[in-house]
Amino acid sequence: MEVKKCKRRGGKKKERPEKGEEAAFAKMKALDLLLLNDRSEKMLRDKLKTYDLPADAIDEAIEYVKSFNYVNDIRFAKNYVRRMAEFKSLTEIKFYLAQKGVDKDDIDEGVLMAGREMVPKKEEEVSDEEAMEALHELQIIAIKRIAGIKDALDDLDEPGLQNIEFEGNIEGGDSEDEISDEDKDKEYEKSKKLIAKLLRKGFSYNDIKSCVVN
Repeated sequence: MEVKKCKRRGGKKKERPEKGEEAAFAKMKALDLLLLNDRSEKMLRDKLKTYDLPADAIDEAIEYVKSFNYVNDIRFAKNYVRRMAEFKSLTEIKFYLAQKGVDKDDIDEGVLMAGREMVPKKEEEVSDEEAMEALHELQIIAIKRIAGIKDALDDLDEPGLQNIEFEGNIEGGDSEDEISDEDKDKEYEKSKKLIAKLLRKGFSYNDIKSCVVN
């Protein structure tokens, strides 16, 4: 298969297939792109469109990689949840996945699969409730990370992460009788802003309160 390069603005060249070889080019390019990064079907489709390929060549390439399970939106959602659940709220995670074209049912299944994989291995099947509880524990860690609470990583198994430096610690500090009224007001305003920030990020108020309100 011959591939020609067309000059783009800025002097760089972008590959283009010879006429009649668009489908083969699309398959090759799809495989190359997936070797670089895991992608949702929509992400891969959108990237292939940048090569000015005809719709039928793109469709054929998508079906080709799907036949080998190289593109799987449920797996893509699961892997993203596993990577990000201790950094972002599930609301943010689901929104990101929806933006990447992942269907709501596939997102929900990916969330549950991620949670199941986080539960310690046991003989019986992991229930949906156990899966969500495992994710909930990571959501608490995410809240503490954002809040700057130093014990955010206490329950994690990776000792190397224990050395992460946090900017502050909303818990602890001087005893109440040593804090001036002015400082109390400042801390109250700081806490209000932090709670509002966490709510905007999609965390539940009860979880926020359990972490950042003394």
